[in-house]
This record gives sequence, structure tokens and C-alpha cells, in this order.
Amino acid sequence: MKKFATSSRSLPALGKVKPPETTEGRKKRAKQNRVDTHKNSVRRCARTLTGASQDYDPLIDLVGDARFVLIGEASHGTHDFYHERAQITALN
Repeated sequence: MKKFATSSRSLPALGKVKPPETTEGRKKRAKQNRVDTHKNSVRRCARTLTGASQDYDPLIDLVGDARFVLIGEASHGTHDFYHERAQITALN
């Protein structure tokens, strides 16, 4: 009979097996991925307003020679929004 070498080393633990993801779990993860994508898009495009005269230069460059530019109002009545909108429209 052949003898086999034995070792006192144990096999590494495989870890816990994750249960299959539920449909609800997939939907929740997909929604979070969309939210993260939107946040990253805003962060990538956002510009800090410092009060300097060139704060809106990138926006004015983007507008170019457009005949009409529509400026939305997402804040509905805050002084800050009206002030900044006046600053933008005074540039042309």
C-alpha cells in the first residue's frame, strides 16, 4: 500500500456564499447606479461661482451666437437665483 503525505495545513476558507439577488435587490441597485451617474454628471459639469467677472465665461462660450437662450427657474423665488439670472443676462 502506498502512503500519502499529509500536511497539518488547512485549506483556505471559501467565505460565505451569497444568496442569489432578488428582483427587488436588482431594481434597488440599478436605481442607485442611476442616481450615482446623475450625481457624477452634475459634479463633472458644475462650476464654482466666486463672484469674479469671468464666472460665466464657460456658459457664455457655450451659448455662442444663439438667438434665444432659455433660462429655467428651479428655485421658485429665491433671491440668489434672481440675482444670478440678472448677472447672466447683463453679460450680453
